[in-house]
Amino acid sequence: MNALIEFDWALSFGDAIVGFGTLALAAVTMWLAWQSRREVQVSTESIGLAREGIEAQDMPFVIAVPDPEQARSLDATKSSFWMWWDWHGEDDVYSLQVRLWNIGKGPAIVRDVRLQIGEEDVLKVRSGRFGEIVIAPGAAYDANLALESKPPEQERLGSLRVYFVHASGSEYMTRSDAYVGPDGVHCSNYAREACDGGGRPLLEG
Repeated sequence: MNALIEFDWALSFGDAIVGFGTLALAAVTMWLAWQSRREVQVSTESIGLAREGIEAQDMPFVIAVPDPEQARSLDATKSSFWMWWDWHGEDDVYSLQVRLWNIGKGPAIVRDVRLQIGEEDVLKVRSGRFGEIVIAPGAAYDANLALESKPPEQERLGSLRVYFVHASGSEYMTRSDAYVGPDGVHCSNYAREACDGGGRPLLEG
């Protein structure tokens, strides 16, 4: 029985040239595609680095410091180094007098100020009816932050974090080791870091 399909394995010199040219064209096309993809990736990375560089030059840096007006009203040697508690006798509510100072080069939107001793929150979540705190470069905002309960009776080591947002939408925080005592709070250092996601949303109403 004869085969229905027969193959002719004989290849002319012209066919070989055409075949080689086709393979070479395919190889060049693949190389060009790879090169274009690599250039796009490099361009994307360059744009990202440029954006980070611009943002670094315009980055806010918000720190929590004592309210100088309150410090001057207290006759104590350490008054200028401590953020003091304030007591509202009619409501029996304590609050922390703090100045939020933007020492960076860009505007900041402060979302939360969180003071903790271990895992326990000392300050309440801010109410949304007061709005967000927007601080221009070099400017400050004096805040009265309500406590969850009464101040601790003995001095303890805690952590104070200020959560704020750059104009580009990048989120940061300033972390401080804080001494929390019966009279107030003293921050011993200030470190600007990437946001750890611990900022609390404003309360509604």
